[in-house]
Amino acid sequence: MEGFPGLAAQTAACSAASNLLAQAAPLLATMHCQSKVLNLLRPLIDIVRGLPSPPVQAMHDFMRAAAELQPCLFSTTPAALLPLIHDLICLEIRALTCFLNNLKAAQSRPTTLPAVRSSYAPIVNPLKLTDSLFVAAGLQPPQPQALSGDIATDTTAVKTFIATLQSAADALGGC
Repeated sequence: MEGFPGLAAQTAACSAASNLLAQAAPLLATMHCQSKVLNLLRPLIDIVRGLPSPPVQAMHDFMRAAAELQPCLFSTTPAALLPLIHDLICLEIRALTCFLNNLKAAQSRPTTLPAVRSSYAPIVNPLKLTDSLFVAAGLQPPQPQALSGDIATDTTAVKTFIATLQSAADALGGC
């Protein structure tokens, strides 16, 4: 990936904090709905234990927890997923474009080629993790090609994959 050549290097502490926040935000967002599901369990257990006459308080607690969970139930509809998928596709296009730039630069500096090639998997693997999101939104999940080890072949494969992603992005409003 390309950096920011015009900026001064961040301190290690600032870089670490920035990277951790970038990783924590999506984790916390996904845990929000999971915690709402977990909040249903205690009153549900109390209701089941109290059958055939469940405690009124457990029923009340369950209904409150269910109401708090309701917005999460609509977060995985196709309409709700399309903006996320669009943004992921556009991010992949930017990252793969940076990868191509780095691959081109590595041609004149062969010692950097292994490091550049090793950066490909961290770019495309997150996209592989979203297959179920694409399917839930009614879209065909994109399938990145493995690198061959030949610069010309890899460049063509990545350009083809970018074009595939760009077509998908264009169908969703473009990047």
